[in-house]
Amino acid sequence: MFDRVRTKNYSPGFVLLFVILLFAPNIYAQSGTDQAVNDGEKNNIPKADTGHLILEKIKCFDFGKEFEGVKEVQFSKTGSSLIVKTMSKLDLFPRRLYHLDTSNGKSKVIIDPLHSRRGVVGKASNRLLWTVKDKKELLLNELPENQDNPDDLGTEHRIKLQDPEQFRSVVAGSIQHNFIVEEWRDDELRIVDLKSGKIKHFLKMGIVPDAVALSKDETLLAVCGMPQEAWGTGDQMENSKSSFVYVWNTKTGKLLYKRILGYRVFMVKFCADDSMLICSGGVIVYLEGETGEGHLDIIQLKKNGWSWHYHNAVYIQAADLIDNQHIAVGLESGKLQIINYKEAILISEKQAHPWNITSVTVKDNLIASGGHYGKVCLWELKKQAKQPNASGK
Repeated sequence: MFDRVRTKNYSPGFVLLFVILLFAPNIYAQSGTDQAVNDGEKNNIPKADTGHLILEKIKCFDFGKEFEGVKEVQFSKTGSSLIVKTMSKLDLFPRRLYHLDTSNGKSKVIIDPLHSRRGVVGKASNRLLWTVKDKKELLLNELPENQDNPDDLGTEHRIKLQDPEQFRSVVAGSIQHNFIVEEWRDDELRIVDLKSGKIKHFLKMGIVPDAVALSKDETLLAVCGMPQEAWGTGDQMENSKSSFVYVWNTKTGKLLYKRILGYRVFMVKFCADDSMLICSGGVIVYLEGETGEGHLDIIQLKKNGWSWHYHNAVYIQAADLIDNQHIAVGLESGKLQIINYKEAILISEKQAHPWNITSVTVKDNLIASGGHYGKVCLWELKKQAKQPNASGK
């Protein structure tokens, strides 16, 4: 069944923290929930009985190696190829970046830090590559959006690091708009000017960034993570309920939106017109036979931060909007779901992977999903014709 909710039950300490955040400065929007959609497996979500979207598998590609799984997939602008980021199955750190031609299944390595350090991928996108040279210079490449040539790494840019000892990584950036976002060893982010190499804005949040996203127009930066002090304690179950999402203006460095979420965020991304933000993740649950519970929010940034909320019995590590009514959701169980989030209806569901869908991306009527065990699957969304009722209408 579906529940329309406005509030949740929290501990007194959590409520106090929320009240403090509610009146904190530089915050123009606070959290809210418009709809809650529960898991179909446990709550018998009704299938749509009229014309609706259905999933048809086109083909699968295997990137699985002994210690390698898929972390993220992205379509090229034409949709004829995919950029595939793999990860270590053991520590989940990125390993290689591939160009995959979906027409013939041929793939080619773009970067391979293990053997030739041609670049490291930023958290916000597979297309921004960075390398530190001689411990003082930062080399940057941004893959073309319509990249169908795996050897095209775009124009290389070089800047001097302001503080090489404190620099940790580049999490996002735009060559076109002349800025990058650096993560330093204090876990805080800085927006750095590409021309001068100087820090433009210091984004102080007090969290360890787990997920980062840049808007399509590159003027908004979303950052999700748990408080720094939470990592120093042993109670990961409670800490996973204290994750934050921040949205910053990359031009002015102004904080536009801040919200506390009741789960750890694994993925964050903007929708096509940047009006909504998708956050997905889960809460650690230490119960026999249970690994955790999944949560997903579709946050309307321009409507006071109200969101549609989806709850599942397993982690949700991946999702992407199909249109202004439907979303594709990848579950830890390996199931790929199509949900009408405005009407709270589970439209379609497929067992897409053996376990843990780690990435979902949508391009027109195509969906690509990546799994922990190394497979990338390509799906086609089709509109099923409306079936006549008993009266023949």
